Amino acid sequence: MRVLEDDAVLTDARINQLRGAAEAEERFQHLSEIIASPAHTPVRFYEVLKATCDAREKLDMESPVSNGPARLAIFAAEVKSLVEAGEPMEYHEIEKRLKLVGRREFKRRARHMGEEILVPGSREVMWLEADRKGGPVANLPQSFTPSETKAVFEVILEAVAEVLAARTVSGAN
Repeated sequence: MRVLEDDAVLTDARINQLRGAAEAEERFQHLSEIIASPAHTPVRFYEVLKATCDAREKLDMESPVSNGPARLAIFAAEVKSLVEAGEPMEYHEIEKRLKLVGRREFKRRARHMGEEILVPGSREVMWLEADRKGGPVANLPQSFTPSETKAVFEVILEAVAEVLAARTVSGAN
């Protein structure tokens, strides 16, 4: 296993994760036969492998499969068939083929709707969803304080009032 520099400060939880990764590495040691560059395989790969096994084991205990092999047995068979194929590949390709738990995309928070827009002259980001079904949404940078948010809202209110006034004058509603 290759331990990254950010693992320099080890908490009890991190030590448990590393133990779990070591268990997964030992349990699936035959997997290292097909990893193209085992020296460059990060600990995270084995942590994800362990998490996948744990998740399948938990599912097997909570809702057993009535007609067929257990989920964990299916996973072990997938690993075995991958190893038996003998095709060398990088660890991230193995993650994709085995559909490991850690490969999931993270959900965007509800407040991060629409297009990400960089605020000119800063590193702050705003979000704009102009075509949203329930009406347009704009989100301010998360670093704003409540007073800054109120100040910006006042400016927005004035701009909205001007647009609505112009709409009324022109007769368009």
